[in-house]
Order: sequence, then C-alpha cells, then structure tokens
Amino acid sequence: MTVIDAHQHFWNVETGSYPWLTPESGPIFRTFEPPELLPQLAAAGVDRTVLVQAMDSYADTDAMLAQADAYDVIGAVVGWVRWRGPMRRPRRWSGTGGTPGSPGSGTSSTTSPTRTGCSRSP
Repeated sequence: MTVIDAHQHFWNVETGSYPWLTPESGPIFRTFEPPELLPQLAAAGVDRTVLVQAMDSYADTDAMLAQADAYDVIGAVVGWVRWRGPMRRPRRWSGTGGTPGSPGSGTSSTTSPTRTGCSRSP
C-alpha cells in the first residue's frame, strides 16, 4: 500500500514573498524545504506527498514544480493560476516531462478567504 501525505507546504523566506508570513508568525517564520521533511516522511513510512501552494503566485507554483522535478517523494503539485483577468500557465507547468501527475490549481485561503480551492485530477 502506498502512503500519501495529502497536503504539504514549503516556503523560502529568502527567495519568496509571503505576505501572510511575518516575524509575528513565531516558529514558522523561517524557510521550510524538502530536505527537512524527507527524513520525517521516511520515519513515518510516507511514500509520496502532495505539495500545495504557500502563496497565490506563479513564482510559488514555478518553485514547487522545480521541487517536484528534484524530489521523487513529491507525487503531485497543487499550484496557482489566475482565475480572473489575464491567465497564463506557470512557466514550468506543461503537464508532461518530469512533473508528476496532472496539473492542479487552487486559491489560497491566506489571500482569498472567501474563495474555495479546486484541483484537477486525471
């Protein structure tokens, strides 16, 4: 049986922009990236994780897709796309190549509290 962690966030306070994340956020006001999580997933017997956006931005989605390319444990990515106004696919979002699974998208409650997220599955 495959064990999946269905909701995981990563962020880098040095390279990303996360208005919801401030020094007042306490212990989470720091960078969280895959190398920190890998030993914890292995210890818990988790085979794959689903990476979910930490911010409504193409930059965050592009960063997540790069992480999915670099770490096999990331089995799927739920990224962000603009639902209103000009829409484009994230730079790396092709649905082919090294990116696992089918593209999914959503809206973060941290920036759009009245909207619900959605995703697409095969």
